[in-house]
Amino acid sequence: MEALHRRYAVALLVAVLAPVFAWFVIAITIDPYDVFGISHFNRRNFEPNTRYLKSEYLRQHPKFDGYIFGSSRSNGYNVETARRLAGGTFYNFGVSAETMAGIESRLAFVFARGRPRILIVALDYDYEFRDARTYDDLLRTEPPAVTGRSRAEFYGKYLGFSLKSVRRAIRANLQEPDTYYSFDVTTGQISNPALDRDLAAAAPERARLFVPQPGVATVVGADSPAYDSLRRVVAAVTSHGSRLICLVNPLNHYQLASFQRENYLDWLRRTTSICGELWDFSRPGPVTANDANYYDTSHFVRRIGDQVLERVFAAPGAEEHFGARLTPATTDAYIRAYPPFGAEPARAKTAS
Repeated sequence: MEALHRRYAVALLVAVLAPVFAWFVIAITIDPYDVFGISHFNRRNFEPNTRYLKSEYLRQHPKFDGYIFGSSRSNGYNVETARRLAGGTFYNFGVSAETMAGIESRLAFVFARGRPRILIVALDYDYEFRDARTYDDLLRTEPPAVTGRSRAEFYGKYLGFSLKSVRRAIRANLQEPDTYYSFDVTTGQISNPALDRDLAAAAPERARLFVPQPGVATVVGADSPAYDSLRRVVAAVTSHGSRLICLVNPLNHYQLASFQRENYLDWLRRTTSICGELWDFSRPGPVTANDANYYDTSHFVRRIGDQVLERVFAAPGAEEHFGARLTPATTDAYIRAYPPFGAEPARAKTAS
């Protein structure tokens, strides 16, 4: 009887633990966000946690001469173009939905491992300055190498994946015929082959991407903590003797029109004052008005990023009418002459 009870207990234990073990195996094998680094199953069409992947790569390969920081829009700046124009090696440390607090943390991570020669900070009124929240979702959880938190806590979180994300990762990697998202950790860059093909072919379905954006604009408060983060970024770069290039990304005309004009221009004035020198590529003009220069209303294509880099690095033949170099002495006149960019939004929310 005792042996029977023992076998029953063992069977019960197996029945309980088997699903848990299977769950762990699936989490580590499929690994949708690519944090365990064992199978590398997820190679395309499902965005991994690039915050984690980039910081882990840089922990092992810290010796780059330059870094690019910013939101997903900063992916438009090709590290090879930066290398060609400025010399040395560059890494794109931009991440989706970046905040100024995030840039500050990533910069500290970089400086803890060396002193790069050039740092490019691509600024967004509607991302880095929108708020100072810390994302808690699996896609954008900050890595231990940047936060200093427990690795066990971080990895444990990814064992609690959802079956929905696993199904999406399997479908994206095995069933999607086209590759529309691919991430290269060695450069920090994302490529979009299918989107590039549609762009080159002027695919008719692209037209649905370019429509007026919602008329509720972000308002950046004068006391936004993002301004303080930017001040600390500038101070840190100065103290390390590196060259800082602050620039405003080239915004599609629909995106710019969704902003509250006076607040946006005030943000432009304040960021110039903090940076000391700011390159503005958001000003309405032929580049920003041409939807063929954008994947959607938020993201510009890489050839436009190349034009931006050519301007800031004063490359021969750079387009002189694209982008303006601002200083505190020139900002007021520049803002007074700033062209209109669409109807003012009816309502606004304050980001403090």
